[in-house]
Amino acid sequence: MSAIGLYGPMNHFLYALSIMLLSGSQLLYGKYISRNPEDVNSVFSVDMILSAGISAAVAVLLVIASVTDATAVMVKDPLVREMFNRYLIGQAVGIPALVIGQQLFAFLSLENQTKLTMGASIICFASNVLLDYLLIVVFPMGTLGLGLATSLSTVVFMLVQMIYYLRGCSSMKFSLKACSWKDAPEIIKRGYSGAISRFVEMFRCLVVNWLILACVGSVGLSSFAASNSFLAVIWAVPFGMIAVSRMLFSVSVGEEDRRSLTDIMRISFVRCVPLMSVIALLIILLAHPLTRMFFRDPSDPVYHMTVMGFRILPLCMPPAVISLTFTTYAQAAEKKILSVLLPIIDGFAGVTLTSLFLIPLLKMNGLYIANVVNGFICFLVVWLYARSQIHRSPRTIEDLMAVPEDFGTKEEERIDVTVRKIEEVRHLAQKIISFCTDRGIDRRRAYYSGLALEEMAGNVVLH
Repeated sequence: MSAIGLYGPMNHFLYALSIMLLSGSQLLYGKYISRNPEDVNSVFSVDMILSAGISAAVAVLLVIASVTDATAVMVKDPLVREMFNRYLIGQAVGIPALVIGQQLFAFLSLENQTKLTMGASIICFASNVLLDYLLIVVFPMGTLGLGLATSLSTVVFMLVQMIYYLRGCSSMKFSLKACSWKDAPEIIKRGYSGAISRFVEMFRCLVVNWLILACVGSVGLSSFAASNSFLAVIWAVPFGMIAVSRMLFSVSVGEEDRRSLTDIMRISFVRCVPLMSVIALLIILLAHPLTRMFFRDPSDPVYHMTVMGFRILPLCMPPAVISLTFTTYAQAAEKKILSVLLPIIDGFAGVTLTSLFLIPLLKMNGLYIANVVNGFICFLVVWLYARSQIHRSPRTIEDLMAVPEDFGTKEEERIDVTVRKIEEVRHLAQKIISFCTDRGIDRRRAYYSGLALEEMAGNVVLH
């Protein structure tokens, strides 16, 4: 568990790298799909090449660090360092598959292949469990086997998703000829702000590890690694929500669709946050059984520390959904101050500064509480930013988002229609025709507008 805890900063770095490429390519996709749909293949191809090249270079550097024992700067204990070095080599094998697999996961969602992505996730989980048993129990390879099991399962995850593209079923095609290399810096430029939170989390993890070792000892590092290992699985739920929100935000901004922009944020508040609250409550109630997956002796201090981790850490998830959604919105809307400030506070400053005060006083509980407090600090930052932009206290979600007055079309100049069933479609044409004629549009053009939108709405409902 100490080796896994020490690998934490690298995990954050890899996810930051992946999110940077993923969010940058998604935002560029959102821009092209409504204006230059023929350039979508370039975005997909360039993203795959960047993912493979950068992740392979990182993997090589980790192997070199392990072989040369450069990890001595992170941990002094030679026994722990030896286990950590072996774990690094095992993990390095699967780094390219990890980064590429996450890109494919997002693009497959755009292809409406959610069953395939779900299947790939389940197969990845099952193969990881099987390989853990084979490489640790049957063939006692220790931490090398632990890292290698994770790597091989991510390779399986990537290959299952690649089948769809290799069969030629996808609308997006990998093609070197389609690559427009000006998209490479554009992907990084658009994506870095969305990844800042994870990049700075790497430094937060280094500081927190140092504080734990100084104030609690390696037993604290083991307990934190245990609770974090399980919660890493649960974090897939809000990160999935954020991935979808990012794409919808980018399309809504590209089309200047004010109504959809605020609807996406409203869904985050009224659907995503309650769902994460229920999940957090279940984890809290199952604190003891979850702890027994890692440690068996209730008299051992690490057992109690881990139980408290499962009781307190899940509380940070609901407010985190809000801060992550606002980060994604700020990135899509190119609110440069908020898109940089919020990730830095969320990923580094909030937890680190609170931990510096609380860990010496409350030990591990101080770290857990710091993560919860961080969510409320982030919401305060969002509120203060909105107040500075609209020059009054925010009262609505649109106020919190600080949507500019000149964004999109004025309310009296647009019609917003929500269609959920086919019966509602039949009355849509007349609504559109009346809207157009009331604003001086000639009868013929109004008729064709109503007819076209009724046909489109009918297709949306049917399919």
